Amino acid sequence: MKLTSQFMRKFYHLLAVVLLIMGTLLPTVVTYAQEASAEETATTPIVAPVSSEEIKPEEVTPNPTPTSPTPAAPAQEESSQESSSESGSTGLRSADVNGVLKMSLNNNTGTDAKYTTNSHVGEVAVDGSGLNDTLEGAYVEIRVPAKYVETMAATAGGVAKAAGVLTQDGDNYLLSVPLNAIDRTTSGSFPFSIKFKDRLTPDGYSVQPRVAIRQADRRVIAGPSSDLTFNVKADKPQLQISQR
Repeated sequence: MKLTSQFMRKFYHLLAVVLLIMGTLLPTVVTYAQEASAEETATTPIVAPVSSEEIKPEEVTPNPTPTSPTPAAPAQEESSQESSSESGSTGLRSADVNGVLKMSLNNNTGTDAKYTTNSHVGEVAVDGSGLNDTLEGAYVEIRVPAKYVETMAATAGGVAKAAGVLTQDGDNYLLSVPLNAIDRTTSGSFPFSIKFKDRLTPDGYSVQPRVAIRQADRRVIAGPSSDLTFNVKADKPQLQISQR
């Protein structure tokens, strides 16, 4: 019993020493644990969880390619007025007149009245001595009432480039005769003829053709003139009285 008591005293004594040692070491362990925890906290970065919105790639709306502006249609250049004879063989173009163009009319068959069985012949003379530049694209226009005229024609040659084209404009016939290029050295003429309707044209009928030189745009550059007169004569019908 005595031995047991001694043993117990030694045990308690040893336990006290252990507790004492542990009490001494415990703050150091706690402090070390705190320092270790702080160090780990300081060295280990805190990574925030990545949300699905953050990993979604940014949508970039491409800028629309600028549409090239449609080039404006070039202003249409004003071309010189052009026309042609109705036969389509002669082109006429407009040109400004620099100077003066002279025209005169002659009656080649005389001033006496002619029967309708004959043609009346006139002449158009052109004088370019007053021009400063070459004139191109001009034509002669001869206008007569169509009522008693059977036909009218011109002869190519000289200043006339072609025989011309006969058309009807309302109550009138128009004969358009294209001219060759005219300059200050030009002096020439061409004839034209008129045939009246036989047995229909009244005796004493007369016509004064209206003649002008025009450009293709119909500007008058010489004339108009009516200095030419064609006179017509016809035999009066005779009544025959039969005798019984």
